[in-house]
Amino acid sequence: MQIGKIRAIDVHVHIGRYGGMHTPKFSVELLSGSAEFIIRQAYLANTEISVIAPYEALRGNNPVEANKNTSELVARREGLLQWIVINPKQPESFDQALDLLKLPKSVGIKVHSEDHNYQIAEYGERIFQFAAEHHAILAINSGERESTPEFFAQSA
Repeated sequence: MQIGKIRAIDVHVHIGRYGGMHTPKFSVELLSGSAEFIIRQAYLANTEISVIAPYEALRGNNPVEANKNTSELVARREGLLQWIVINPKQPESFDQALDLLKLPKSVGIKVHSEDHNYQIAEYGERIFQFAAEHHAILAINSGERESTPEFFAQSA
């Protein structure tokens, strides 16, 4: 088998504008991307599917609106699937996730404790329980100060 014939699936893609006012321009340019940019880069990298989460849900701290916009976007684009971003400090994000998880292009739940300013040690049990109850795949950014593997072990 030739490795070049294997199409990849990228499960960690962010869409939108990266960073804030004090983010270096290089970082903004390197890490920001529209749907068209992501699809083009995926094609060049022989990637069949990109599972995206919107920066707006993380840095803008508005997961409900960002999830809605992303859901509408992936419905119109081949090759894109969606992570539903939840924030345990915003209960409406859990309510929304119940509806969005039923959609065919929703893969599961994504949490970013550092971006949403909470500790996994405090909210992890609620997040894991929600994911388990709804048979949802859970993707978690880890390795930051408040989201080391030890915190997850306490909650899982």
